[in-house]
Amino acid sequence: MLTAHELRHTYGTRLRRAGVDIYTIQKIMGHKDVKMTSEIYVYNEIDTLREALKDVL
Repeated sequence: MLTAHELRHTYGTRLRRAGVDIYTIQKIMGHKDVKMTSEIYVYNEIDTLREALKDVL
């Protein structure tokens, strides 16, 4: 069974995988600092990062 804290991590990561930008996730999760969102609550997997960059490069 997952704890509430683990569910927050999962929620943030799933939002990111769905393409939601990090600043929107920050606001949804109520973090004052985007660094907390990006470094602690959202796991940026290499495939997700590659997908985000494919249209830019």
